[in-house]
Parts: sequence; structure tokens; C-alpha cells
Amino acid sequence: MKLVDLRATPLSIPFVKPLIWPFGSQDGITLVLVELETDDGLVGVGESSVIHRPVEATLAVIESARAYLRDEDPFNTERIAKKLRVLGGWQWSRGFANRALSGIEAALWDLIGKACRQPLYKLLGGAIRKEIAVIKVLLHDEPAAMAAVAHQAVVEGYDTLYLKYTTIPALLERLEAIRAAVGDAPKLRIDFNQTLSPGFAVALCNNELRTYNLEFIEQPIQAANLEGLAHVRRSVGVPVAADESCQHMYQAFNVIRAEAADVIHINPRMHDNLWDVKKTAGMAEAAGLPVVGQSLVEGGAAQALMLHVIASTPNFILANQCMYDNLAGDYLTARLPIVRGHMRVPEGPGLGVTVDADRVQEYADHFRAVGTHSVFNTPQEELPTIPVRGLPSY
Repeated sequence: MKLVDLRATPLSIPFVKPLIWPFGSQDGITLVLVELETDDGLVGVGESSVIHRPVEATLAVIESARAYLRDEDPFNTERIAKKLRVLGGWQWSRGFANRALSGIEAALWDLIGKACRQPLYKLLGGAIRKEIAVIKVLLHDEPAAMAAVAHQAVVEGYDTLYLKYTTIPALLERLEAIRAAVGDAPKLRIDFNQTLSPGFAVALCNNELRTYNLEFIEQPIQAANLEGLAHVRRSVGVPVAADESCQHMYQAFNVIRAEAADVIHINPRMHDNLWDVKKTAGMAEAAGLPVVGQSLVEGGAAQALMLHVIASTPNFILANQCMYDNLAGDYLTARLPIVRGHMRVPEGPGLGVTVDADRVQEYADHFRAVGTHSVFNTPQEELPTIPVRGLPSY
């Protein structure tokens, strides 16, 4: 079996409700649907993440892989990953390149599963679990509205709630309303997306945040400052999770070695390949650390990939990030259900999902109409007034 064709189609899918965070407001996702075809007619699908403008940059990275993929055996995933990073030169730009090339990696594994007639999780070690716990993201709104959503989420079976923030006073007001609505039992996380200084993060956690019974805080300070992150971890009474600090295996190694985090976030779309995801989880397991699935907001193929990885990896023991329920639609024939705060790993061969050609056309048309749904939508005139990476936010 050899690879003979590569197709890449940009899609934009709107959100039900905008995602508001320190860097602006996001009203949808843009992704690239990747299809790899073999000489015997099998087609594997994957999904590349687009968080940068223009989407043509992501498409150019994917297209650059064509020469290294032709006539390759899709089972040679390690060889292909090394070719793309070393011969293709993308090892020097992993953060951007891995998001683009991840659709190819997923499509390779979809092909492998289809060729073996097995769901992907069985090829990655088998099922540790088949029901995957996910968080409920509390999108920014008035305190009473967020409290009502939190209460309903708990009624529906979610046990872990998550929110971003805009300003510290607004965050505290919303935390007060949420805890009043749900009590102390549900777990609660705050994602600071690198926007605090180390000293302020310590003061905030040890004072204003002490009463809210947080499961952990996520990436409070600049990603590159591991010494500062370790200082925060040693100085506060709440666990600290690393996200932007460990976006691939090589960064995760440094975070673990620096004892800078209690929890390691992992997203397959930010690693060189799925074996690197497994290696990262293994390093964390050896250090006694849990790992959590990180979300860039996934469409169907990427969400399915995440479920297969989590199902087959021991130390995904906490609820995982998921914003799939905020998509207004999907390009699959059937959406992946969330039931009582859990998603079930697909059982079909490969990723176990089927692409709907009509819906692909719908979201391709939406992309042509609206362009890229960027993660970063802050008006330029407001840049000095919002948290900027590496600066204190308060």
C-alpha cells in the first residue's frame, strides 16, 4: 500500500457562542480537512489546526509535504514524521508546523486502522477506558448567566468546570456566582493563558483565589519562563498545570525536569506524531504526573483522534478539555455525542468517523464567505489595554 494523493480543504465552522478571552473574541474555528489516498483506493482523513492568519500559510506547509509522502507506505509513521521535520525543515518551527502537519499524521493513522479493520485505540495499546470525561467550558457572560450554565452542566453530569477570564475583578465576580450556584463539589479550573507575572500569580492564588476550591490553575505565566513557573508551583496552595509550556515532547521534557507543573496538557495536533504523544505521557507517568487532553477546539476528525489517544493512555485520569459542543455544526455524517459529561471512543476502523461531502461543501463555502476564524481578534486600538503575553495583567 502506497500513498498516491494528498488533498487539503479549508473549512470554517461558526460557534454557537463566542469564546472571549484575554486576547479577544473568537466566533468560530477554521481548520484544514486533510485526505490521503492510497494506490488501493483507501482514503484517510485528518484535521489540521488553523490559529494563524492567513490560512494559506497552513496550506503551504501541508503542500510542502507532498513530495515526501508520494509512494510512502502509510504504516511508516515514524519515518514520515522525521522526513517532514528534518528533510522538510519544519523541526525549526514546530509550534506552527505541527499544527499544520497534524492532519497528515491523523490521516495516516486513519488509513492504518482502515487497512487493519481496527479502531485506532486498539493499535495504540488498547482501551484503558472507553468513556472519556470532558470538561464544561463556561463561556464568558454576565455572572448570573455563567452560574446558570454551570448549574445546568452539573445537572447534566459534568463534574469539571473551566473558564477563561477578561479582568481579575470580573473573574472574581464570576467565581463567586458559580460557586454559589454549584457548591464546592464540582471541580473548577481557571486558564490564565500566560497573562500573569510570577509574583502576581502567587499573590492572587494565595489571597483572592483561596476560597474557590480550584482543581488547578492553567499556565499562569509566560510559557518560556520555567523557572518562574516552578516558583509559582512551589509557592501556592493550588496545583499548577502547564499547557503552552509543553506543546510538544521536547518542551514537556523540560517542564518535567524543572518540576514546573503538577499536570501536563497534551494535544496530538501539537506533537510531531502520535508516538511522541505517547512518549510525553510516558515521561509524565514516570514523574507521577497526570496528563490532560488540551483543546484547540476540534472538529470531528480531530476530536475522534483525541478520544482514541486518551482511551489508550493510562495517565489521562482527569477530565479533558473539549469545546466540541460549542460548534454550530460538524463535517461528519453524525456528530460525536456528549452524554453526562463523557464522550465514547469511536469503534469503527481508523478514527471511526465518516466525512459528509455535503457538509464539507457547506463549511468550505462558509470559509470562502467569511475567511479565517482567528483565535486572536483583538482590535489594534485595544492592544495596550489587554493582557499581553509576558506582562502582568493586573
